[in-house]
Amino acid sequence: MVEDVVPDLKNAIDQGRVLEVLIQQWNHYAMLSFMMKRMFSYLDKFYLRDKKKIGQRAIEYFYKHISQNVKDMMRSEIMNEFTKDRNKDVVDKQMVNSVVRLYVHLGIRDAVPIKTEGTFSWQGKADLEFYKKQFEALFLERTIKEYD
Repeated sequence: MVEDVVPDLKNAIDQGRVLEVLIQQWNHYAMLSFMMKRMFSYLDKFYLRDKKKIGQRAIEYFYKHISQNVKDMMRSEIMNEFTKDRNKDVVDKQMVNSVVRLYVHLGIRDAVPIKTEGTFSWQGKADLEFYKKQFEALFLERTIKEYD
């Protein structure tokens, strides 16, 4: 999967579409993880001894192999979207919302991929430390600079 996703993201950097492609890949990844959970639920329940279930492993894998490759670009692009919004420029608010949710989802513990109303997502124990370190700190810093 990494062999397909990372080049797509690197091409998206050149086109200025990092966030759009990242969210698209994240949604596909959630669907794939949901299907894997359904296919391997018996093995997951009875044979995984280290207690890390498929969902948690999937989140960790996405973070380590995909998100880390575009972390700086992703943060820069989302901050630029907030700046555009503050300047009254047109912004895809659904995409911005999806990126913020991505930060929250990457911090979930005991993650389980779920399907609700035709979309795939994650549920588990909320842990906002990842969100706070990777997103909120920079967001607040940039907000203070823009309003000073």
